[in-house]
Amino acid sequence: MLSRTLTILSVGVVAVAVAACGTDDPRPAAPPASAAPVGQDAAGAVASGKYGGYVLGVEPDTTGGVPSWEVELADSAQGRIEVDVARRDARILEVERD
Repeated sequence: MLSRTLTILSVGVVAVAVAACGTDDPRPAAPPASAAPVGQDAAGAVASGKYGGYVLGVEPDTTGGVPSWEVELADSAQGRIEVDVARRDARILEVERD
């Protein structure tokens, strides 16, 4: 009787462990919403690489609901400008003259 009880308990523990570790969803887990794969330095490099000039400052911003970095450039091909760079994928979202 004790052997049977231990076997049933062991099977139950293994089943719970397998259920806790596995998933039926084949999609990879999404990164947390707060993740910022494009940092301030990278955003500055993207903006200055595209428009020239030098970075005066980089601040967190939101452009059209998309988390972004606002990069202020001086001496660019267009003069003094602000370039909004998406934090997720480094897309240039908007450019405006300062």
